[in-house]
Amino acid sequence: RECNDRKDILRNIELVRNFICPSPPAIWESFFKEMLSHAEAVCVDNEKYVVFKVDAADKALQQYLATDIAMREIVICAQGFRVLVRVDDVARFKSLLLARGYLL
Repeated sequence: RECNDRKDILRNIELVRNFICPSPPAIWESFFKEMLSHAEAVCVDNEKYVVFKVDAADKALQQYLATDIAMREIVICAQGFRVLVRVDDVARFKSLLLARGYLL
């Protein structure tokens, strides 16, 4: 209740320990651990990415982006015919596309 971040969860666990039960049963401890793990399950990725939209009709390009070893090192495939490329890898991405005859 009233938990918006990890700090709130820890505060509430401490309240339980201080006012309800200093040594909660194993099922409570398990619940506390689960709540703390949920607080860390998703986090912000501080990497900077450029999002590129891929032609939905170009199946050969889609196949290349998804299976080529060099592309797989720098491309993250996303939904909606989009790929994400780290800012530092954009020049290499463009070069690999150019080698296949694709202009950007």
